[in-house]
Amino acid sequence: MKRSIVQHFLFFVFICFSFENAIAQKTSQAQFITQIDYHGPTCQVTANKETQSVSLGEIEKSMLKEPGDMSPSVPFNIYLNCEFDTPAGVQIIFDGVPASDAPELLALNGQGTENAASGIGIALFDKQGKAIPLHEASSAYPAPVGESTLPFSARYKVIELPVSSGPANATATFQILYP
Repeated sequence: MKRSIVQHFLFFVFICFSFENAIAQKTSQAQFITQIDYHGPTCQVTANKETQSVSLGEIEKSMLKEPGDMSPSVPFNIYLNCEFDTPAGVQIIFDGVPASDAPELLALNGQGTENAASGIGIALFDKQGKAIPLHEASSAYPAPVGESTLPFSARYKVIELPVSSGPANATATFQILYP
């Protein structure tokens, strides 16, 4: 979005200098009034969908035996309502506390406490099943005027052994990026 604003500004400055030079070379005067209204893309999370819980379910410890093993994929959606067309679409950046030994994954809440699960983190994926590291942009999703549904998924992923059982919750937020 910043790149577009800068390009428009540079184009505007170029035009003003061109008119100024043309006026200075002639004896007549002209007055130009320019008004620029910039309406950048704006999408809001659809009402009543701002907060979601995604249950990854109860997973048998035997499914997560080796580093890199993952639980079954659990789909979830982000619902947007866009006021203006976003020709380049939108990207999503997930934020949260990264796992200490795998910063691309979400750390579990309460990690290091007696009752919490350990040895795993939560991996996030885009609509094609491509991993989205924390703090990095997803692939672009179309976001036309009106409501859009952006599909994602999440999975537990083994970071290190041993894996211990217990509550395995994490918290993430997201940002909407206009490429």
